[in-house]
Amino acid sequence: MLGWASAADGGLPEVCAASERRRVPDRVKLMRSAFNPDSGSLADSSLDPGERVGVMELFAGSIGTFKNPPSHRQVNYGDPTEASEVVLLADLLMRLLDRVAARIGEG
Repeated sequence: MLGWASAADGGLPEVCAASERRRVPDRVKLMRSAFNPDSGSLADSSLDPGERVGVMELFAGSIGTFKNPPSHRQVNYGDPTEASEVVLLADLLMRLLDRVAARIGEG
């Protein structure tokens, strides 16, 4: 299980790093800023306003739930399925960031 736990702990920091490379200099608060539906530098204006809110909340919530806790305390992913799902979530977020990069001309 150590492998899954390590992978789960490592996935979301990579999303943060990728976001920072795309002008997101902080964690949850700046995920909200970068994906702000009205003014965020990474928000997709072609989406419905509700969808833009959803993307913002997806990134902010994922970082707040799965990235921040291991930064402050030991997190035990005792269930390999849960740990693998965190890795898959990180993969999805990276894929979405790749789309953002392509859209804004950085991909």
